[in-house]
Amino acid sequence: MVTITAGQRVRVRLADEAIRWMLGTVLTWTAFRLFQPNEPWRTFRAACAPVELDDGRVILAAIDYVQPVMASGEA
Repeated sequence: MVTITAGQRVRVRLADEAIRWMLGTVLTWTAFRLFQPNEPWRTFRAACAPVELDDGRVILAAIDYVQPVMASGEA
């Protein structure tokens, strides 16, 4: 479960689009790994996971980007 908290930005795709997107991403990532096998895992930046919304609903989403919550005082 991924919980998005205040102060984070997230870009998601809903379930039906997420399934198609994940298939394309896995195929692309697999091809990438075949040609650059020493590249670290960090290049695979996205995941598909349940996401809890502010109103308590949970959706299945492909997460493209999550901005980390910064500690107080960080810019």
